[in-house]
Amino acid sequence: RATFIENIIDFCDDNGYDGVDIDWEYPDVTPDDKKNLNLLVQKLREAFVEEGKDWLITMAVPAGSWNGQWFDFTTLKNYVNWFGCMTYDYMGNWVSIAYHNSPLYPHTSTDLGSVKAGIQYINATRGVPKNQILLGIPFYGRGCNATGLFASNTGGNVEYRYSEVAPKIGNGWNYYWDDISEVPYLMNIDMTKFISYDDTASVRLKCEYAKERNLGGVMIWALGQDVIGNDQPLLEAVGGSMDIVSGTDESPQRAPTSFLLLKNYPNPFNASTVIPFYLAKGEEIHLEVFDILGRRITTLINKKKTQGWHKAYFSSAGIPSGLYFYRLQCASFSKMIKMTILK
Repeated sequence: RATFIENIIDFCDDNGYDGVDIDWEYPDVTPDDKKNLNLLVQKLREAFVEEGKDWLITMAVPAGSWNGQWFDFTTLKNYVNWFGCMTYDYMGNWVSIAYHNSPLYPHTSTDLGSVKAGIQYINATRGVPKNQILLGIPFYGRGCNATGLFASNTGGNVEYRYSEVAPKIGNGWNYYWDDISEVPYLMNIDMTKFISYDDTASVRLKCEYAKERNLGGVMIWALGQDVIGNDQPLLEAVGGSMDIVSGTDESPQRAPTSFLLLKNYPNPFNASTVIPFYLAKGEEIHLEVFDILGRRITTLINKKKTQGWHKAYFSSAGIPSGLYFYRLQCASFSKMIKMTILK
């Protein structure tokens, strides 16, 4: 233990890191595992203090009692800064039906777990303060052979990165949205294969859930799984929702200093979508939607807006499926982003 802790300190020092994340899945092999995890975290914190390091200790933890029983949260919360609640993997070959990988809310007809239940378990049942809890957001999904949501899982279970799921939409797969659990899923056109995943809309809803309940924040598994070309749609959705400013600014929670036009959510979408943007100062702005030939479809905003965050809502009523662009333009800024309507 002492050697391991010494190696952690040297590694953080050598690489300029600000702490360590512990992911022990799970301390249930021997009767002493729970006690040894407590000792590891306690001695690690003591070593940080002795070295004069204000480093973080974070920990990935289960979102339910099945594996959560092996963690002594009463002790651990005295030494751990944040607990990353793994509110995902509710879907897989361990369940008999096609279920959501990370449903925000439990479904009224079938409940095999949810983000809401996982956070309540860590907070209310195990006594971890809200400001020490990070809501886990998956940048991946899970699929199986099934004829629909909640239908029998007949095998073919597979894990997909978001970057593998997104291109499937409209290419032999149809997009669906569960209004109760507030997550999307896909079915192939033959209705024989099912994929549960998170998109920009569900990710933003999870971030809003974390903020509204005063949680410590969110954590992601895993960075890079949403890379599509030069974009990271899910990471950008998290950054925009949590009001995170990129770069090396020492005050990342302050308001942005530049104009921003973010990706719409959901995208692709059927009926409507939301377009977020930030104005560094009050200006006359024009927010317009164009088709792929450059023809203006509609003007969403054409007036002066104050400094700060704003949202525009775009309805696709009467507009066919296809690729479209929205552009924010003012005296100080101009940017265009593409979006997809699927009906």
